[in-house]
Amino acid sequence: MITALKGIPGVADASWAQDISLWVVMSNPNAGHNFDQMGSMICNGGVTNFGVRKGYTITFWNPYTKKPITKFRCY
Repeated sequence: MITALKGIPGVADASWAQDISLWVVMSNPNAGHNFDQMGSMICNGGVTNFGVRKGYTITFWNPYTKKPITKFRCY
């Protein structure tokens, strides 16, 4: 799933910070991404394509400020 995430345009990196926390680092955080749509795609795609169970939070990160942009609850 992590490899697939890194292939999404605009995603620079991704990793599981914990089993309940997925971090997604954006390459251009100001590009006007729809983070709710992206979070839903990652959450539901993880279930469908990789068998990853819901029950975690996706945090989108700004690599320049090193701060979270927003969070999406995958539940």
